[in-house]
Amino acid sequence: MLSTSPYTPRTHWSQTILTFREPIAMGFGKEKRGRLEAIGTEVYPAVNIDLRISIVRSTEHRSIDISLEAAGVSPDGQKRSWPAQLFNLQ
Repeated sequence: MLSTSPYTPRTHWSQTILTFREPIAMGFGKEKRGRLEAIGTEVYPAVNIDLRISIVRSTEHRSIDISLEAAGVSPDGQKRSWPAQLFNLQ
């Protein structure tokens, strides 16, 4: 039996946490803005986040490359995209 628990002996299996470069504020569709603000901020929270995660085997042994793309969606359907983040996990 293999486990990814931090309390068991280490194996080649691992847990992974993918984080955003900056926080993305979420709301319930009620705009609080009085002027143009970026979607996903406290003033203009996103009501939805569209994510695309790509995972490919790396050229390195037992390593994978992950890319994470995120777009916040406003109550009126506008989108704000953040730059793709790349993760190399060994």
